[in-house]
Amino acid sequence: MHGQDGEPEPGASFEFSLNRYEVYEGFVVPERVSGIADETGSCVIDLWPNQLGTTESVYDVKMRSTTGKTQRITASVPNEAAAFLHDIAMLPPYPGKPDFQTQMDAAIEAKQSAVAAMDTTLEARDVTLAARDAAQSSEDDAAAQAVIATAQAVIATTKAAEAAASAVTAATFDPALFVPKAGGVTMTGTLAVPAGATGSNVPRASEVVPLAGGVTMTGTLAVPAGATGSNVPRASEVALLAGDQTINGIKTFGSSPVVPAGATGSQAPRVSEVVGITSATGSAKGTSGTTAQRDASPVAGYDRFNSTLGTKEFGNGTEWVQVKRQVSAVVATTSGTSHVITGIPAYATRVELHLDAVSTTGTQPILVQAGTSAGVVATGYGEAASYDIFAGTFSGSITAGFPISINLAITTMRGTVTLFRKPGTNRWECQGMTSRAAGGLVWTTGYIDLPGALDRIALSRSGADDFDAGSVWATWS
Repeated sequence: MHGQDGEPEPGASFEFSLNRYEVYEGFVVPERVSGIADETGSCVIDLWPNQLGTTESVYDVKMRSTTGKTQRITASVPNEAAAFLHDIAMLPPYPGKPDFQTQMDAAIEAKQSAVAAMDTTLEARDVTLAARDAAQSSEDDAAAQAVIATAQAVIATTKAAEAAASAVTAATFDPALFVPKAGGVTMTGTLAVPAGATGSNVPRASEVVPLAGGVTMTGTLAVPAGATGSNVPRASEVALLAGDQTINGIKTFGSSPVVPAGATGSQAPRVSEVVGITSATGSAKGTSGTTAQRDASPVAGYDRFNSTLGTKEFGNGTEWVQVKRQVSAVVATTSGTSHVITGIPAYATRVELHLDAVSTTGTQPILVQAGTSAGVVATGYGEAASYDIFAGTFSGSITAGFPISINLAITTMRGTVTLFRKPGTNRWECQGMTSRAAGGLVWTTGYIDLPGALDRIALSRSGADDFDAGSVWATWS
């Protein structure tokens, strides 16, 4: 056996099963023989040649690879020293010797026995004649010989009568070999229609099952009581009318399968096992639901649409990750001491605050702060500092927020400050790059461990200065 890639499949199993009971010269033929393929994928099995059979038997061959794939074929084994399976596979059964021929052979044998008995009778007659001749020469001896000859003649005649009766019995054909005018009949072998047959000599199409193509059957297909072997359909070859059934292999349907109305349980396809489509060239119908309806433990590769958030999301093995990038409203920074943007969802792992021409009334540092639903967090920032690349000045560590300016004359600030969430935690790392219109490029860094999920970001300052120009907005994903 070789796989689809052409490589041998050592360990593959072969099982040959005769579909009928066979006896040859007093030897009961084994019903089943099996073997295992060697490292070359070959398997040598000794089989009785069913060409010698009398019942038109065939071998049902079951081949199973080590991966579990199974193939079934039939084969007829010739009366030869050796044969390859691919040469004898799918061959029709050898004609064998039909039942009526067997009985005819028995009748011929009985006739031969009767002829032999008749010969014995003739021999007895000759003995009787010889005894008569002997009686002429010796009356006493002749009488004795006549008695013996008469007894032998009686025995021979009896044997001849028995042989003739056996011949008559053997020549009487079994009624089961004939087709009755009414009722049913079980036929074996192939029904051959004589060449040129017409009219009632030709079976009607509605009365036979074709070997190929489709057929529409009415009524119930009944298996005769006590039927065995090839007379009984295999479970793997029929579809059950009721109950559950596991179908192996590829099944080709001529039309679309129809699920019966009211089908339940395993009779109806589960929604979780099919993917709907709008059309052959349209779209796949994915799952959609609210945040509360999604799986609590998203396996990597899970995919759905979150109707609460209005975005596609997928599971990464730990949490749900949303695909859509969200944008907040623009907030003016023309007055006040702090500007807060809220509504950032808990799924966000990246939050960006964008500044456009922002300025204050003084020179105190401008801060970016994060917060939870409890409010903006104004303490606990670690390693939060900024460095002005052009001016060469360092702000030093600030714990009240992430500084994006240093104590220098403020004109206007532009740029982006980005916060990244560490997976599985509420720690946010900061990286920012902003510029001053008066000349300067400020790099900002640091981190903050929030007491809960981040849901807001704020722009504030470290002293009493007020904002007097510009705007900010946030994006997250």
